Amino acid sequence: MSGKRCMGCMNEQKTQYTVCPYCGLKAETAPDPSQIRPGTVLAQRYEVGFALKIGLYTITYIAYDLQREEKVIVKEYYPSQLCSRVDGGNRIGIRAGGEQKTFYERGFTQFLKEAKDLHSVSVPFLIPVQDVFTENATAYMVMPYLNGKTLEEAIAEKKRFSITETLALMMPVMDITDRLHQKGILHLNIHPGNIFLVDSGEVKKVVIEDDKIVITAKTEAEMKNSKKKGASESDVVEGSVADNNDSSSKDSSDDSTGLFSNVTRKQYYT
Repeated sequence: MSGKRCMGCMNEQKTQYTVCPYCGLKAETAPDPSQIRPGTVLAQRYEVGFALKIGLYTITYIAYDLQREEKVIVKEYYPSQLCSRVDGGNRIGIRAGGEQKTFYERGFTQFLKEAKDLHSVSVPFLIPVQDVFTENATAYMVMPYLNGKTLEEAIAEKKRFSITETLALMMPVMDITDRLHQKGILHLNIHPGNIFLVDSGEVKKVVIEDDKIVITAKTEAEMKNSKKKGASESDVVEGSVADNNDSSSKDSSDDSTGLFSNVTRKQYYT
């Protein structure tokens, strides 16, 4: 590291280090072979660092926005059971055999559609999708980088919250949920690990792109029709590749049945 940003925390290194003084990343640390090469610039704008989390269907990276000169989070559609990097590069190739191509394209289409839907949604306290683009035969969404912790971690530290504190935490969550439902967007797994608190203690966002979460953008009529047919939550999700879930995944704790599982709860903070 010399005169560059550390690929682990994206802080600028003015002098040469063998270990980053900010995040402790060693200069010789090799990235996971499934991730984009650290230092790659996507969309001629986002310098990508090390992966924060590698899941079944997505990879989440810390990155640096060269235009705004700020840290961001980049989420890549990468269903690991269906694809791999081509010749050790960044481009994705679909694995041969069966219906791999069909599943990959279905997931790609839904990921891109929902990323665009979220990009167009403006809801207070909701972590925004700032940019959406395609490259390397896949799709990406960009979100702001935030410092803080999840409510789950806050509970583990504090153990108990007063009624006043609980209401202050949960009222924004209920407001977000109501606003999303009005727009036909379902967040099917709200829990303390998906509620993010910025350093000030404010409930900043309900983390939409988080672990074990499914989002589906549907019209009110479609949702009512699904309920009349007796559809389950998993039935409502179009294009889910849940049947491909594999316990041999790199993240064995993932028990989601949805397409957008496995994005780290720590993706918005260090």
